[in-house]
Amino acid sequence: MGISRNLARAMALLLVLIVGCPAALRAQGSSDEAPGVPTSSPTGAIHGRVSRVDGTTPIHQVVLLLYSASDVFLAEASSAEDGSFAFDLLPPGDYKLWAVPPAEYLPAFYNRQSTFAAADRLTIPPEGGSLDLAVRLYRWGTISGRVQTQDGSAPIAFAKIDVWTVGGGWVASEIADAAGGYRLSRLAPGDYRVSASAKGFRPAFHALDIAVTTSSALTIETVQVEEGGETAGVDLFLMADSETLPVAGDATGDRRVDIADFSMLAMAFGAAAGEAAYLEAADFDGDGRIEIGDFSILAENFGSGELLSAETLLIEPLPTSVTPDSGP
Repeated sequence: MGISRNLARAMALLLVLIVGCPAALRAQGSSDEAPGVPTSSPTGAIHGRVSRVDGTTPIHQVVLLLYSASDVFLAEASSAEDGSFAFDLLPPGDYKLWAVPPAEYLPAFYNRQSTFAAADRLTIPPEGGSLDLAVRLYRWGTISGRVQTQDGSAPIAFAKIDVWTVGGGWVASEIADAAGGYRLSRLAPGDYRVSASAKGFRPAFHALDIAVTTSSALTIETVQVEEGGETAGVDLFLMADSETLPVAGDATGDRRVDIADFSMLAMAFGAAAGEAAYLEAADFDGDGRIEIGDFSILAENFGSGELLSAETLLIEPLPTSVTPDSGP
């Protein structure tokens, strides 16, 4: 009988706790809230439309990646046929948007910025709200041409091509083919300068005039790239250089040892002198074969050499008699 009475008391106490908890919780809430009505934090949205830079041609199947301002990936969306996209139920805060379009367009952060640091911040205020964006993307352009000896009589195989901004910032590089030809794509519209370097030659820029007096300095030409276009005929003429001591591990002739030299060595690895794949410039130990010894020399010197910039490249005058038909 005592046990039953104690059990009844325990059950009564449990019932009071169960029934009384909601009332207690409501009592702790704000006096401005209606009893029984759940509350939620404000949210926002980022909507928009992706188009070409002209603003009239929509681009669909663009992958849009949303990041926090501290570079943490948050969400992904894809643009529809009309270029529209949406990110909903976003908490207040700062965001950045990265657009990855189909192959013929250049990926970019919002407002056509190329780096996360430069990207515009998209802010949803504490009270929530919606942002409507116009995301506009460029089709990339191309620069192409040939690298030749100073007199234009012979191509320079596997020269390294560098593209610079007019202000001297490095943009991209490429290795010319066996005939000295090159094609550098995925460039944003704008003005550039183009230089070439090769082992045994002095680096030089693409110049405006090649028929100049020996006492004149070459004028560096600005190469213009238009959206979706190709700027062809950007040829470069290099002067032989037998005086400058080579940099160990430098296959491209730009007097530094970097990934471009590794690419050239990898392309010729295993080839011997006389074989089509053999590259003398990558035979660092001079044994007539591209093998592990050459790789060791490159690895030992990787990152060494001169820090090349637009200002340090050598620009040499050409004789007045040099007027190759294929010149710039």
